[in-house]
Formats: sequence, structure tokens, C-alpha cells
Amino acid sequence: MFREFFRFGSICFRVETPDPLEPSRVCAPFASAEGDVCHTIYVEYHASLPTAPPDASDNGTTYRWQRGSARYTLNVYADKPFSLCVTDGDKSELWLTEQSRGQTSGFTVFAAADLFDIFAARGMLILHSSYVLRAEGDALLFSGVSGIGKSTQAELWRRYASARVINGDRALVDVNAGYAHGIFYSGTSRICENVSAPIRAIVLPEQAGENSVTAAGHREAFMRLINQCAYYPWDADSASEMTELVARLVGRVPVYRLRCRKDEGAVRALENELRRE
Repeated sequence: MFREFFRFGSICFRVETPDPLEPSRVCAPFASAEGDVCHTIYVEYHASLPTAPPDASDNGTTYRWQRGSARYTLNVYADKPFSLCVTDGDKSELWLTEQSRGQTSGFTVFAAADLFDIFAARGMLILHSSYVLRAEGDALLFSGVSGIGKSTQAELWRRYASARVINGDRALVDVNAGYAHGIFYSGTSRICENVSAPIRAIVLPEQAGENSVTAAGHREAFMRLINQCAYYPWDADSASEMTELVARLVGRVPVYRLRCRKDEGAVRALENELRRE
């Protein structure tokens, strides 16, 4: 049995596999020495995987159901199951098909594991956002739908405010601590670092002819942010847990609407607003 350790924020994962994991560029920054393990994932290979029961919730490709304290997540591709994760407390059994043997990386394991709920159970969520580390040492998270200008604003902060882009597509948010952490999801940006920082603000950019910043109301912030979180909206338990997390997040962290152009003025407008607080 082979063991590898990965740390995302305060959570240390141990992954136990019958064969060594293949290298993963995006997971490499999160490789860790053995420490206080919060969750263990045991990987097994099987010739075939079970199908979902009739009472499973699904979106056509992912099926979820509960048996006692154990939560099951089955992923299907081309009508064939290719991974089954059974999570119970601080342990998960991840079943992969024999065809996956020799091709399993850390990314494969975490992408197939019940990661969203493992994080949510510890007060953490994955937010679709460009994560920027300011020169002051705190984090700005530019969040919104694809194409809204998150990456553009992150790049402007790098260029005009000596900021550093930690992740161009996702941030792991610890709601209780008010911290942002790196995560291996990075989308097409391929920018993925293992850095943690207190969250100064979450920013909702909108393209406009002039630069202006206003505080978002709790209701607006909640509605816009929950749509950018990674969870299973068609699963009642997952949706309920994420609703509570996002409600707590918008009550703890400042959220701003940034109507902006693609210029230095957008950076200065937001800087001025942050200084006023």
C-alpha cells in the first residue's frame, strides 16, 4: 500500500493506493509531509462498479444517495460508472475501474472523491473566483460567471497594485476563519498556488462604462455567490448545507459590486473603497 499526503488549508488528506499515484502538476503544490490527518481516502480498483439505486438523486452523470451514516457518490460517463466514493465520517472508500489503474493521479482521486461535502462539513466551500493576494497580505476574490471579467480584474491588480494571482479560477474559502486558501482547480488559467490569506473582500465585477464600487446587500450577495459555489444543487442535503455556509459567509466578509472598465481606474476605485472602511 502506498501513501501520499495533501493539505488544503487546515485539512490534511491521506490517500492510500495499491499503486503509486501518477504525478499531477496541479496537485503538486499541495503535497504535504505526514501530519494530523483529517480525512483518509482509500483507493481500490474493481472490474465493475454498481449502478445507482432507484432512490438516488442525480443530474444525469452524478448520482448520490445515503445509507445510514454513509454517503455514496457515483460518477457515470457514457452510461458506464467509472467511480464510486463512499464517505463515512473522516474516511472515504474510492472505487475506480480497472481501466484506471496506472493512470490515477492526485487530481483523479480528488475529482472523484466527495470533496465538496468533505469541505462543507468543515465549514469550507470552493468558490468560482480569481484569487488575488494584495501587497498588504490579504486576499481579494473576484467572483462571477465566466466571461464577466474576473481574470481581467485580477491581472489589473497584478499590473497596477503589485498583487499576486494565486488562482485564476477557484478559491477554497474557510467561512469560519474568513480565510482563502489555494485549491487544485484552476480552469484554463493554469494559475494554481498553495497560499492562504485572510479575505479582505469578495468582489462582484460587472463591465460598465465607468468605474464605481458599492456594497452589495446580503440578499444580492447571497444569490450571486451561491451560484458560484461548487456543490450538488439537485441534492437536498448538499443544497441545504451550502445555503447555510453562504449565508454565514456574506454575514462575515464584505462583498462589493464593482462596475468597471478594463483599466487602472478600476483598481484605484476599489482601493479607495477599501481604505474608507
